[in-house]
Amino acid sequence: MDLDDSPFKIKTSDGKEFELPATIADVSTFFSGLEKDETVTTITKIDGPTMAFLMTHFEKHNYAPPGVSAKSYSTNLADNISKADFEVVGHLAGMDHFEEVAKLA
Repeated sequence: MDLDDSPFKIKTSDGKEFELPATIADVSTFFSGLEKDETVTTITKIDGPTMAFLMTHFEKHNYAPPGVSAKSYSTNLADNISKADFEVVGHLAGMDHFEEVAKLA
């Protein structure tokens, strides 16, 4: 089996499993650097809720998120990211959510 072109499964630090398309490697250096297994690749740096959040973001953009503009100057998060991104992360705006955002970084 050619693992580079096939979807693969990961298991998070708390045992949750997710299936990812091979194209995820085009978007994320974290996933492109994984040693993929033929069954399930266990990752210890991400827990289930965090991975579920990331999957929502990836799926919203069909696994090709646009990123954040380097010319972002506004203190209003909605001005700095796409509408689709804001639908996923808008609830995290502000210092009240700093710890949660830091966990996702």
